[in-house]
Amino acid sequence: PPLKWCCPPINLNGRFLRVCRMGTMQFVIIKCLTAVISLILQTQKKYGQGQFKVDRPYPYIAFLVIVSTSVAMYHLVLFYMATKDALAPYKPIPKFLCIKAIVFLTFWQSVIISGLVEIEVIKESVDGTFSGAEIGAALQAFCICIEMFFFSVAHPFVFGHERYNRNSQTPLIGRVKDAMLIKDVFQIFRMKIVM
Repeated sequence: PPLKWCCPPINLNGRFLRVCRMGTMQFVIIKCLTAVISLILQTQKKYGQGQFKVDRPYPYIAFLVIVSTSVAMYHLVLFYMATKDALAPYKPIPKFLCIKAIVFLTFWQSVIISGLVEIEVIKESVDGTFSGAEIGAALQAFCICIEMFFFSVAHPFVFGHERYNRNSQTPLIGRVKDAMLIKDVFQIFRMKIVM
């Protein structure tokens, strides 16, 4: 590949893993904070969902999420490039595409639809019953419903149930609690990788 001549090989060490982890996990923090800020601003009717105006917070929040998303994707790809041989038995590409497409592509789709409403490609209905913003929101919801059908068909093939059918000594409620623990996210930021 041509990149081997301009990009040095990646040293898979503790520092590299910490950088990849932080580059990816910053998205979790940014996305949570922007969601809370958006919710607060929306309740006060100051958010301006889909309005690309300098006096509205929406374009600034969207830009922050776009930058955060790009940084996270870059670090995920970097991590994959460094560990692709070790991860090969787990077939990470289809899993990555199923999860990240839901998260990132639906966000980009919403920004594009909002932009189309803003430049009046998506306009209010002919009879004036629905505004362009309402039609854009309905279009976004409709597209997500269609996309989720295809993702739901893909998921059983990508995330097989076989590895989870082991006889576990932990009761079901314990396994559900373990899967829902938010403390894992905070531990990731404090964890030290020893290599």
